[in-house]
Amino acid sequence: MTMPRLPALIAAGVGIAFMAVTVTSASANATISANLQDFTWTEKLPNGLSLEERGSLLGLRIETELLHRSPGWRSRLAGDVYGGTVDYDGFLISLDGSIRPYESETTYLGVAGSWDVGYGHTLASGITAEPFLGVGAHYWLRSLDDDEGYGYDEYWLTLYGRAGFRLGWRTATETELFTSAAMLLPFFNYEWAVGVPLADGGDDIELEPEEKPGWQLEVGINHGAWHAAVFHTYMEFGQSDLDDTGQFFQPASTREVTGLRIGYRF
Repeated sequence: MTMPRLPALIAAGVGIAFMAVTVTSASANATISANLQDFTWTEKLPNGLSLEERGSLLGLRIETELLHRSPGWRSRLAGDVYGGTVDYDGFLISLDGSIRPYESETTYLGVAGSWDVGYGHTLASGITAEPFLGVGAHYWLRSLDDDEGYGYDEYWLTLYGRAGFRLGWRTATETELFTSAAMLLPFFNYEWAVGVPLADGGDDIELEPEEKPGWQLEVGINHGAWHAAVFHTYMEFGQSDLDDTGQFFQPASTREVTGLRIGYRF
């Protein structure tokens, strides 16, 4: 199995989860939304060098909320697809060890899915508190520009647990204000780099960046058939061990996204 086939497997997993929870659900609703993301990727090497990629990404999200037959229980399944090109501000290291600044572009394409199960408690004044647990998967392509022959592709996969809390406040019959916070607890990271220049023994490199916790925040409103939210996601990846050739490693990296989502509920 190759890494580019994984989006199909993630989609299949989300579909199986959807069918499983639908069997035990009393009712369901769905939201489809578009989002604009302010995206930042950083890498920091042990010698103090660092690079940053920053720019805008566009995405599409489908989310389904299923109320279980057991009172208070509900599931939320979400699937995302996104892409765009951002600015690369970093450096190049030559074979002789010399370093020079380098500016270019990087293209991102990705898919992600999550499944949360929560139990809601109705409090005074129409406020609902809902702790939840879940799992998620995120797969993306990071394609570095080949402007000077230094570009290559990285395929990333991270699998993680989710633990969080959602607070909803129904201010009117058709209006709900909500906020949620979740810890992202990865248990598997994998990176496959293809077409890496200067690599001995082939140009494919496999790495496993160290798992580090991340987090996600969201604040929004549901009004009638309309949905709007702002969100922030932070993911961290620790430095990997050297690859099998002993030449390459993935530096400590962070992925940070702040976005606006607007959608329609049905």
